[in-house]
Amino acid sequence: VQLLGLEYSQLVRLPSRKLQAKRYRIRKAYNKSLRDNIRRHKLTEKYQSLYQRHHTMTDSEISLEINKLDKLKMEFMRCAESKCKKKCAGKLPCSPKNTETQSQSSACDPRNLFQACTRLSRDCTQMQILQPQDYSLAVVDARILSIKDQIELIKPITPELQTSHISSKRDEALEAGNKKKAQELTNMLEREEL
Repeated sequence: VQLLGLEYSQLVRLPSRKLQAKRYRIRKAYNKSLRDNIRRHKLTEKYQSLYQRHHTMTDSEISLEINKLDKLKMEFMRCAESKCKKKCAGKLPCSPKNTETQSQSSACDPRNLFQACTRLSRDCTQMQILQPQDYSLAVVDARILSIKDQIELIKPITPELQTSHISSKRDEALEAGNKKKAQELTNMLEREEL
């Protein structure tokens, strides 16, 4: 939309990409964003100063100035439109429950499942272990039980193992001459002791 000037830029959008102004909330957000940009960049004052100076300017200079201001206004309109599309994207309103539902539905998406299976198969091949479909349920259950037992055994000595691991990494950093990393690891050890 041009207010004045000679250059006209035609915006052709697909119907699905057009701003849907049927909803009051979208119209309100669009107008607010546009007003804020006009105020922030003082577009009204620029039009007024151009009107006050137009007696001293040639017609071509006036047209150029008006076209610059119109392009600026078009940018504000595009910006407001894109903000409204982001705010109202998707069918569900944004809330923690709906976000959880969306993540669950995307996890059940066949494309995501196929990609996850492909990655898992590739990783098993690289690590030279059996593919998931080659395991029986009894083997999987036995493995889960053994892992739980290992966790119970390691739990009491976990802080000691963590401290020894951090101190070994600190010693490696000192040998490599990386004083900054060694200091960070020393700080971590001091926090562990507290």
